[in-house]
Amino acid sequence: MKKFGLLLAGISLLIGNGYTGWISGNQIAYAYAEETTDTEQADTEQAGAETVATEEPAVEEDDTEKLGTEGGAIEESSEQENSTALFTEELQTEAADSRNAASNITIDAAHFPDANFRTYILDKENGVDANGDGILSVLEIRNCKELNIEKYGIQDLTGIEYFTYLKYLNVSKNALTKIDISKNSKLVDLKCTGNALTALNLKQNTNLETLDCSQNQLTTLDVTKNEKLVDLKCTGNALTALTLTENSELEYLDCEGNKLSSLNVSGNKKLLYLICGNNVITTLDLQYNLKLERLSCSLNRLATLDLSRNTALLYLECENNKLTTIGFGNLGKLQFLNCNGNRLKTLDLRKQTKLQYLYCDYNRLSALDLTGNPELAILYCSNNALPYLNLEKNTKLQDFRCEGNTYGIKPDSKRRYNLSKIAGLNIKKLSGINGGTLSGSQVTMDKNATQITYTYDCGNKQSASFTLTVPVSGIRLNQSNLKLQREATYTLKPTITPSMATNRKLKWTSSDSKIATVTSSGRVKGLKAGSVVITCQAMDGSGQKATCRVTVDTYTHTEAFVARLYTEALNRQPDPAGLAYWTQEIQTGKRTPVAVAREFFFSPEFKNKNLSRTEYVKVLYRTFMGREYDKAGLDYWVKRLNSGDSRRNVLNAFAGCPEFQNIIKKFKLN
Repeated sequence: MKKFGLLLAGISLLIGNGYTGWISGNQIAYAYAEETTDTEQADTEQAGAETVATEEPAVEEDDTEKLGTEGGAIEESSEQENSTALFTEELQTEAADSRNAASNITIDAAHFPDANFRTYILDKENGVDANGDGILSVLEIRNCKELNIEKYGIQDLTGIEYFTYLKYLNVSKNALTKIDISKNSKLVDLKCTGNALTALNLKQNTNLETLDCSQNQLTTLDVTKNEKLVDLKCTGNALTALTLTENSELEYLDCEGNKLSSLNVSGNKKLLYLICGNNVITTLDLQYNLKLERLSCSLNRLATLDLSRNTALLYLECENNKLTTIGFGNLGKLQFLNCNGNRLKTLDLRKQTKLQYLYCDYNRLSALDLTGNPELAILYCSNNALPYLNLEKNTKLQDFRCEGNTYGIKPDSKRRYNLSKIAGLNIKKLSGINGGTLSGSQVTMDKNATQITYTYDCGNKQSASFTLTVPVSGIRLNQSNLKLQREATYTLKPTITPSMATNRKLKWTSSDSKIATVTSSGRVKGLKAGSVVITCQAMDGSGQKATCRVTVDTYTHTEAFVARLYTEALNRQPDPAGLAYWTQEIQTGKRTPVAVAREFFFSPEFKNKNLSRTEYVKVLYRTFMGREYDKAGLDYWVKRLNSGDSRRNVLNAFAGCPEFQNIIKKFKLN
């Protein structure tokens, strides 16, 4: 009864202060019943024991005992006063919080417009409307600390503001475009993943410790007021920036799949997990994150990664970046490393003695020392430039993949190469050599071979196939500067060295395809006035390339027509004198465009090319039809020439074709 007296005293004080928002007989009794605890029951039992003791015969007490009893009464009275004051203060605080809502909130469309949200609140099994009367009492609101409303198809969260005692809220995988949780200041854990939120205001949620707002449409996220934040997940949004300077308690950060170009975590010294993959981050400074245990920064644009101070690191994923170096320092605890798809030429793992999993496919590694990694269980190192592997020390290896490794060599003019130049390679472990002959340490490439393959015994019953290739060492184009007129074409001719290069495939590109284009065979076509750079690059990974600057001039229509004849028939740029002469011939009417075109094929320069019948017909197609040949047409005209028909007759047939008349009209010379 002591606490009930305190309750009545507190309520009386509130009534005296004018607060009557939720005072009723039933609610007083309900509140008292809710407040009863195991401790209070123990107090009641103790009080009963004291009553029984009091009913026993009285024993005389001396003055000292009486004084002690009186002192105890005074102390108990003081405790009661303190308890009354404390309980009154609690009631005042709760009353102040309760003023944000009406005394009774009817669960209807006026207060909860979304039917799905309303259905959830009304469902007695969810424990919100505890007595199922369709009305939220203040006590029910006060007791509602958690709402788990995932996958309910909710579009409008209006009504959430009544739950001012809420600490945990999960509204993931609904259809929300906005949420207002400004009244839910006690919120500690918020999950709102898989919605369509474009904004999220968290300024009033200063108690927030866990936030997961992944898979939304957020372009900004302000967590500067959430200083207690420990766990933050915001993956799959469209964030371009993320400020974390005020979040010193942060331990877990997952911001994968956004549009972040930078990420400052220098103030997050408690950070244990950092997942920031699939962004556009170019640099990542982790020198202050000494507690970091897991880092995943894959699918970014990182060129370097310094982890020399992150000695607690256990797990590292950094695949598909542009990494040329990784500074491991003394990462003696590292167990997992995935650096696939980078540009690494070296990988120093000598101090990572606890490493168990290594994935380094698709890099440029020409050597890999694993003698200091005795715990290694899984090794994937395919598609590098490795000539061999030594796995003698890796006795715990269970899964090994090593395919597509090609090592570049430079044979002499007699196609010989000394394998002793490859440091660490044991010639005795080579077998199954194809494409060459081994004599001592010298291997000689077969006459028509462009590569040598062999099997290497790596140790511990593991073997792999390796390939020696001859990389491209240089490319030269027949033109470094080229002038073209609009609609004219010219084929650039590359020379690749050495002649025995394994992969002679080239990639052609134009710096501006609106001015001039280039085909996969190096054929350039001018489109409009301007200047571009045509680049021819080796596709063997050697990095060799050559360029030609192409200027598309603005000739007169007649000049452009004549210049086209030079490039198509003679495959060269027009000389000024020749261009002027033939232009004048057409402009003065001395010769028709068709006649001038025929003269190019009768010229000594063209005859001296000594083209085969097939090549002759191909040039006719380009000059008079403005396209490459089709097989049926080529076969037909070559057959006519083989049957004794003259080149003059075939030339006249092409010169009179409708396609050439259309070309003449295009240059407005009809």
